[in-house]
Order: sequence, then structure tokens, then C-alpha cells
Amino acid sequence: FDVNVFGAMRVFSACLPALVRSGGRLVLITSFLGVVPLPGLATYTATKAALEGWAAAARMENIVPVSTVVDGFIRTGLTDTDGHYHKPGWPYKRSVGPGGLQQTWMDAFDTQLDEHTSAVGRAIADRYPRHRYVVGWDATLTMGACWLFPRWLTHLFINGLYDHFG
Repeated sequence: FDVNVFGAMRVFSACLPALVRSGGRLVLITSFLGVVPLPGLATYTATKAALEGWAAAARMENIVPVSTVVDGFIRTGLTDTDGHYHKPGWPYKRSVGPGGLQQTWMDAFDTQLDEHTSAVGRAIADRYPRHRYVVGWDATLTMGACWLFPRWLTHLFINGLYDHFG
């Protein structure tokens, strides 16, 4: 939480006077996991959910425009399947390791870093910024399911995928 949530809040607070004077905006990087959690990623999911909630509340305060960039899985050192999730006794190893749901998701959709940076650029430069810029097929499908179906049904589906792959 120190980096993902409180760090963003501290930077925003420090920059707020300049943002108001210049007509700037706040752009937060979140994840579809902040809306639909996966087992084994609870802490990450909690930080992204906190940012989603903060962005929604900050939008209502109407001090500066607020947008979120909602990412899918992007291959980084954090998502490296040979990384820190492969520790003996880790209960969710299959969820995030080879053959697990996260790995299967990344193999199927594989959001590219340039898609992410393009969305951030649009969130900063668009004359009329959107509330959310959804990046990657995995995030688009998941967020679309959340908009079309009741949340409980989306969670039931994701849990079914987890049971199948995990």
C-alpha cells in the first residue's frame, strides 16, 4: 500500500495546487484485478481496488479531472512465472505459475507495454478525458462482463476458471 496507494496520494497532494492552477488532471494506473480479484493476488488486488475507489471519490469532488488506466496482465518482472510466486508451500502456485490462470490469461491476451503507454498518453492529452481507459483484451472482457452482468455472476465465472486452471 505504501507505493501503490499512499505514494500516489502523496504525489497528488503535493502536486494539487499546480494541477489546479494549470488545469491539469490526475491519471491513476489500476487493474481489472481491482474490480474482479483472483486468488493468490490479494494484496495487489487490494491496492488496485483502493485506487479505483479513490479515483471515483476524487471525480465526485470535482477538483481536477480524474482518469484511470485499467490494465490487463502485462509481462513484467512482477508477472514472471519463475519469480517470487514459486516458493515452497505457496498455496496459489498453480493459479499464478505455469499452467495457472494468470499464465494462461497472459498467453491468450498478452497486453503489450506500448498499449499501456498509449492509453496513459491519451488519458493525459485527450481534450475530454474518459473516466476509464481499459487496456488489453483481458481487461476489456473482464470489465465488459462487470458492466453487462451482475458482479456475483462475473465472480462466479472467474472462480470457475480458477477452479479449472488452479
